[in-house]
Amino acid sequence: MSNPSLPESTCCAPDSCIDILRTFSQTDNGEATVQLMLRHIALKSGATCAAVFSPPNESGESRRLTALPDYDLFQARGHFIKLPIHSEGIVLAFLHLIVDSQLGQEFAARHLLDEELDLLSMSLLKWRIERKQKLQLRRHEKIARRLERQNSFLNSLHKISLDMVKQKDYARLMNTILIHAQNILEANFASIYLLNESLNLMEMKFIGPNVDPSVLGIAVRRGEGGAGLVWTTGKFLVIHDYPNWGNRVRLSWLNNLGTIAFLPLYYLNKMIGIICLGFADSDRNISSLEKSMLQQFANLAAMVSENVQLLNALIKRDEDFTRDIDLAAEVQQAYLPFHYDDPRLKIKTFFQPLHTVSGDLYDYFWGLKGDVLFGYVADVTGHGVTAGLRTSALSALFREAALLSLPLVEKMKWVHGHSLGYFSEGAYFAAICFELDLRHNELKVVCGGLYEFFIKTRYYAGRVQLTGSLMGLKRTPIFEERIYPARAGDCFYFLTDGFAEQLTPDNFPCQTFVESCDMLENMRLSSLAWDDMAGLCIELKSDKRAAPNLRPELQLHFVGFEEFHSARLQVTEFVERHFAEAADDILLAFHEAAGNALRHGSDTRPVFVRIQKYNGYMSIRIKDSGRGFDSQRFLGKEHLESFNPHAHSGRGIAIMRDCMDKVYYSLTGNEVLLLKRLQK
Repeated sequence: MSNPSLPESTCCAPDSCIDILRTFSQTDNGEATVQLMLRHIALKSGATCAAVFSPPNESGESRRLTALPDYDLFQARGHFIKLPIHSEGIVLAFLHLIVDSQLGQEFAARHLLDEELDLLSMSLLKWRIERKQKLQLRRHEKIARRLERQNSFLNSLHKISLDMVKQKDYARLMNTILIHAQNILEANFASIYLLNESLNLMEMKFIGPNVDPSVLGIAVRRGEGGAGLVWTTGKFLVIHDYPNWGNRVRLSWLNNLGTIAFLPLYYLNKMIGIICLGFADSDRNISSLEKSMLQQFANLAAMVSENVQLLNALIKRDEDFTRDIDLAAEVQQAYLPFHYDDPRLKIKTFFQPLHTVSGDLYDYFWGLKGDVLFGYVADVTGHGVTAGLRTSALSALFREAALLSLPLVEKMKWVHGHSLGYFSEGAYFAAICFELDLRHNELKVVCGGLYEFFIKTRYYAGRVQLTGSLMGLKRTPIFEERIYPARAGDCFYFLTDGFAEQLTPDNFPCQTFVESCDMLENMRLSSLAWDDMAGLCIELKSDKRAAPNLRPELQLHFVGFEEFHSARLQVTEFVERHFAEAADDILLAFHEAAGNALRHGSDTRPVFVRIQKYNGYMSIRIKDSGRGFDSQRFLGKEHLESFNPHAHSGRGIAIMRDCMDKVYYSLTGNEVLLLKRLQK
C-alpha cells in the first residue's frame, strides 16, 4: 500500500534492509541509516509514521532520538504502537509506530518485525558509536587548541625565550630563565621559590649566576620575608633598603642587596611559586617595561614548571602502563601449555604476540581416561590489553568446556553462549576446536570462524577448508563438525591467521613434521609478521597402545606476601594429594624457595610456580621477576660445607639441598628447579 507521508524518492523496498546497512556500513552516517530503516519499517508495516525514543530516565521522561519528518503531524491520529529495540538483552530504545486503528490488532504478532528490529538495533549502535567518536574528537580538538595557545604564547616571546625552550632538562631550563632575567634586568641576584604543598612552605629551588649556593633550600612560611608576604597577598612587591627591612630573611649574604623585587608565579589562577630579583642599589626603581619583562619570565617559569610536572606525571603513567603490559604478557605466556611428547604423539606449540599482549591463544587437555585430546586455537579481534583480557576469559571457558560430557559441536556452542557477555560493539573471536580420539583413530574438528587448518597424511597434504560462524556475535550460530581418520604418521596443524595467511598448500606442510615446525618457527621469529601468531601442531606416532604421559600439574603465580599465603594453601593441598610420601620435605623446600623469591626478587612483581611429575621425579620450578644473584657461588662446595645451621640468613639453599634430591639455579639466579625422586 502507498503511504502519502513518505517521499517516493526515499522510500525503500521491503527487502532492502540489508542494502541499507551495506550502503552506510563504510560511512559515518548512522543517523541516516536509522532514518532509512524507519522508512523501511513504515512501508512494510503500513504505518503512517515512525519514530525512535530513548528509554525513560529516572523521572520517567523519554527523549525522542529521531523520527520521520511528519511524525508530529500524524501522532494525534490512528493507533499508537510501542515496540522495544533490544541489543544483548538491553533495551536500547523504543520504536513508536502510528498505524490505522483497523490494523492495530495485526501488530499483536510482533515477530513480523523481529528482523527489522534487530537491524534497527544495529543501526542505533552504529549511530551511538559515531556520536561517541565525534564527542571524543571534539575533546581532543579542545585539548589541541589549548596546547596550541600555550605554544603560540611561547613563540611570541623574545628570541631569548625561544632559545630557552630548546632545553629539555628542567633544572637547566629554570636556571637559564634566571640567567637571562638577571642579565637583561642587570640584577645582582635572581632566584625562584616553588610551593611545597605537603609542607606548606615556599622553598628556594633555583638561583641565578654568581649567587652563593648556601641560599638554596631557604624555606619561608606565609608572611615570613618578602616571599612569604607575596605568598599571602598574591601581589607584586618591591622592597627598598632591604638590609634594614624588619621582616627580611636573616641571611648574611642577602645583606649585599639593597632592593629586591618579588613577583608571584601563577598557573591557571593558582600560585605555584615566586620569582625574585635583587639589586645592589637601595633605591632601584622597577619600570613598567622591566616589570612587563619580569612578568614574561615569571609566566614562562610557571608554565615550564607546571608542564614539567605534567610531563613527569605522563612519563610515570606511561612507565606504570608499560610495566602493567609487560606483567600481563608474562602472565599470559606463563599459562600457555608447553610442548608435549609421548610414545603416541608429539605436540609442538607456537606463540608470538605482534605487540606485548596477544589476542591469540591456544591450549590442549587430555580427557579423564587419557585417550582423547581436546584442543583449540583462537584469535580475538584487536590487540593489547582488552584482547588479552578476553583471551583469559576464553581460556577459562574452553577449559571448562573440555570437561563437559557433550559432543564437540555442543561444547563449541557452550563456549559461544557463555562468551557473549565478554564481546560487544563489534568485537568477536574466531576459533577452531578439535578432539583427537586415539581409541577410534579419528579427529573431530569444529570451525568457529577460523575456516581452515593444514594436514599431511599418506593420501593428502595441504589446506582443509571448513565452515562455521564467528563467535561472540550471533545468538544462534551455526557450527559444523567434520570427522577425519587419524593414523600413525599423520600430522595436523591448527594455526591462527598470523600464520595461515602466509602459507600456501604449495609450500606447507613440508615433507616431515620437523621441517614444517622449523618453517613455522622461522616465520614466528621473522620481522615480517603483521599479526599475532599462535599454533598447535600434532604428529601421530606408531605406538597407539601406550598411555599418554598424564601427570599431575599445578601452575600459579602470586604477587607479594598476602597472595603468597593463598598460593601456599593451594600448593600444600596439591602436594599432599599427589606426593603424600614426601610432602613434608617438598613443602619445606617450596617455602624456602618461594620466600627467597619474594624477599630477594620483588614483592611487587609476580612469582611463577609450576609443579609437575615427570620420569620418576616431581619438580618445582619457581621464577621471580628480580635481577637474580650469583647462584653458582652459593651452590659451590665450599659454601655448602661452611653452612651454619644456626645462622639467621643464608640457610635456604642448604635446606633445599637437604630436602630435595637436586637443586638447580639459572645462571641469572632468578629461577630455581627443585627435583625429588619418587618411590616406585
